[in-house]
Amino acid sequence: MKKLILILTSVLVLTTSSDARVLFTQNKLQCVLQQATVSGTLHIATVDGGAMFFHDSIDFSSYAGNDTDSTLYLGVFYDNAGLSAKAFFGGAVGGGEALGAELITGWTNSPSLPYDTLTVNVNGHDIDSIINTTTYGIGYTNQNASAGQLHKIVADITLNSGTAPRLRAGSSGSVSTYIKDGLTDGTYYYTFVNTENQIHLSNQGTATNFSLLISQKQITDVPATGLHLLSSKNGSTRNMFSVESGFNPNSVTRINIYRAL
Repeated sequence: MKKLILILTSVLVLTTSSDARVLFTQNKLQCVLQQATVSGTLHIATVDGGAMFFHDSIDFSSYAGNDTDSTLYLGVFYDNAGLSAKAFFGGAVGGGEALGAELITGWTNSPSLPYDTLTVNVNGHDIDSIINTTTYGIGYTNQNASAGQLHKIVADITLNSGTAPRLRAGSSGSVSTYIKDGLTDGTYYYTFVNTENQIHLSNQGTATNFSLLISQKQITDVPATGLHLLSSKNGSTRNMFSVESGFNPNSVTRINIYRAL
């Protein structure tokens, strides 16, 4: 991992949601890292009280401080549209991946666009059988996720015939975001945005016959290669400093890390 040292001669001024201006340093900042990432490989929770991030393969623990009074760096996360979210770190390193309770407790066959059959396992989250012929089929599970929560979805699909379904996040029947187009076995991370309150499985006019083992849980702590994020320098509140309107936490393609001189 290559580190680049850049001295910014201008003052960096950040704007909070309350429009109060915070001067991060008195005269200049030092950029200690400009790290490009492949979209979908950096995972960030922006939810108040639980802001944190980690990367699939990059270790950020060398930038750690603590969660009470030591944050020497400012991280700026950029999505694939150039929008940004900012937070101070390092807070403490993650304590190891920790997960909440199972969030899928049942599936509903869409009343307006149903699969031919949808049979749910007695455990409530796995699907014993979905069969579809040629029409649009949708099955969904309701969520109580808050915007900014980072979730882990583990899927093991047995595709007996036809086309694998799309896995998407949406709200009350309207689909907003693909998690995986053409579901395969694997682990998927997704940060909820806006008012998404459902996870959808769908086949758009394609025949399918599959069963699915699936689990969804909120990530409550990140691996030790990730960091907690704080809203102020040397602070203790696990919030973001700022999040630009429209920022997509699921498509981060670059992170810049600055240190005060």
